[in-house]
Amino acid sequence: MSLAVVILAAGEGTRMKSKYHKAMQEVAGRPILEHILRAIEPLKPERTVLIVGYGEEQIRKYFKDDETVSLITQDFDKGYGTGAAFMQAAQELADFDGDILALYGDGPLLKTETLQKLSQAQASHDGMCLVTSVVKDPTGMGRIIKNTDGTIAGIVEEKDANEQQRKINEVNPSIFLFSKDIFKIGQGLDNKNASGEYYLTDMVELYIKAGKTVKAVVAEEEEVLSANDRKELFTLEKILRDRIRDKWLKAGVTMTNPEQTYIDDTVVIERDVVLEPGVIIIGNTIIKEDARIGAYSHLKDCIVKNGAQVKAFTIASNKSFS
Repeated sequence: MSLAVVILAAGEGTRMKSKYHKAMQEVAGRPILEHILRAIEPLKPERTVLIVGYGEEQIRKYFKDDETVSLITQDFDKGYGTGAAFMQAAQELADFDGDILALYGDGPLLKTETLQKLSQAQASHDGMCLVTSVVKDPTGMGRIIKNTDGTIAGIVEEKDANEQQRKINEVNPSIFLFSKDIFKIGQGLDNKNASGEYYLTDMVELYIKAGKTVKAVVAEEEEVLSANDRKELFTLEKILRDRIRDKWLKAGVTMTNPEQTYIDDTVVIERDVVLEPGVIIIGNTIIKEDARIGAYSHLKDCIVKNGAQVKAFTIASNKSFS
């Protein structure tokens, strides 16, 4: 089945206390939004739509040369909330005949493997699927209510949950895969709630009312983490850098002290490279086989050729070592 993607990135993100858009905050050398798109890329989406608003000029500038991405400015005259934002992709995707993945633009840790499982689950029926996660502390999050067969019976927001429901620790991180009739079903969204907003999560109830099945794919807790402030951004950075180190260690790179090695996600390293303690490698640096990077060196956008020895405490940018 063909796939289109709608990413919601119109929020202001005031808690980040930054002039930069939340989705454009860098984590391990890439903007959050780019991490999300790279996770989605192996699914080969035919269309990608970004719903933007606050700080949209930053996002438009970043994607100005990318013809695979369409940007829509959220029209608040058509309503507030994630549901209203999503429905504004209807015109852009009016001629699209396939499933539609919807998610927020603030979670860079989602894995391709989880999205592939979501796609496989969706292929078995004509309803919708969503990602859920079992978390240690579900405070403030919507709880997942399941039927005896494991399908979704509903999502209960914490303020509406009873004492028993609040004990549930399987939650909704708002990653949805909808059938192609989503925009028809979504016409039933309303804003009859305390905030007067249209909520994307209400699509679950609309699908169930339409007699369609809602399935779940469970992701690891770290995958569904997002950043609303600098402390949460630091948490995402730490997890992603651990993943990057693990990837290169498994690929045959030696790190004499991994905890003191800092590698951007944009870096390429070949096997049998040795990285001594305190090394920082960022940008589009490429390190070829059998090279050795001395302790506390800092390389940005460099090329280190086969067998090259970079002395300790080297600081270099846009340089070639042989």
